[in-house]
Amino acid sequence: MSHESGPSVHASVVQFNQGAVMLMGPSGSGKSTLALALIRQKNAHLVADDRALLQIDAEQNLCATAPENIAGLIEVRGMGLLRIGTEGAARAPAIIRLAVELVARKDVPRLPAQIYLPPQNDLQHQPIPLLRLHAFDAQTVDVIMLALATIGQQGFAEDDIHTLPKDA
Repeated sequence: MSHESGPSVHASVVQFNQGAVMLMGPSGSGKSTLALALIRQKNAHLVADDRALLQIDAEQNLCATAPENIAGLIEVRGMGLLRIGTEGAARAPAIIRLAVELVARKDVPRLPAQIYLPPQNDLQHQPIPLLRLHAFDAQTVDVIMLALATIGQQGFAEDDIHTLPKDA
């Protein structure tokens, strides 16, 4: 599958061992800032910043890659573009396991609604848990890491009590 095929979305994507996190929100909501904080975590790398190309794999997973012209680049507010990672070398499409909609602090729910990312650009895909978080809260990186290890792997718990795997 070509890395330049498929519809694009305004999002940043970070890959971890457990799968990828797609950060969505309007300009200025903190997608790049949060992506930079996430890629500083162990076993993480940038897939795409600001624009991601989407595709569906054979198992109906939603996958993302970066457009070739911005692969390996991230915008750092106040500094400009920063080249990170592997000099834009193509990687296999990242399977999205968790989606995060970046919202104002007042709009972050205390408990998450058990909602899933709707089909993106008419691409029908496996369910992907969707959280609403504020990019600039101190605990947002930790919440995403915990959510990826729990909700991103098993979906939402019926009783809203999630169990952290021993290897997380």
